[in-house]
Amino acid sequence: MNNNKIPSHVLLSTTITLLLLLSSATVDNVLDVDGNPLVPGIKYYILPATQNYGGLSLKPRKNTNTCPFYVSFEKNKASLGHAVTFTPKNEQDSEITTSSPLQIISQADYGRCELTKWWRLVADSANDGSGRLLVVTGGPQSDWFRMRSAGNGVYKIVYCPDDSNSIGNLVKDDVVCADLGVFNKVDGDVEKWFLGMRSEKWVLLVKFKKVDEPQIL
Repeated sequence: MNNNKIPSHVLLSTTITLLLLLSSATVDNVLDVDGNPLVPGIKYYILPATQNYGGLSLKPRKNTNTCPFYVSFEKNKASLGHAVTFTPKNEQDSEITTSSPLQIISQADYGRCELTKWWRLVADSANDGSGRLLVVTGGPQSDWFRMRSAGNGVYKIVYCPDDSNSIGNLVKDDVVCADLGVFNKVDGDVEKWFLGMRSEKWVLLVKFKKVDEPQIL
């Protein structure tokens, strides 16, 4: 007779404890400046948490109008820039959370570049040997990003290449992500602020403001 059998009430208690621990590991919603969760497909402005520059813009890498256009920031601090939308990998998600792998799609109208406007990272076309990656719009496919809370309604945008291997709800918690930062570059007499990785300046901290769509009466 086996005297080492664990009593059933101990097993039940252990199971309940594990379930409570799992349920307490909540996922945080990403909130806009009004405290509302971000919703897929809705337009938002991405605004710097500091006041060093304005909202998002799309600019060529050099002082030309050649494609593709890179994600940058308005020099005018008062400018909201152009809007973006978010598309989570799990199409069933009704809100954006800090565990949501997502695509970011610029909503600016730049007819010169008849390409998709989703974000992806490419090597800096300046070829200066820095090895940095910049965020560009268009191309054959989107890269995947996530939002990470920095506290007090402020977030970091992180690039998560391994999310391309996750499916639906099967999101890997140990995926390696890299913070996006800002590069200050001067091309001739024009100063530009580009979004990318390996920033020698600082990690980008942002807030999200919902676009006020005009009401149709």
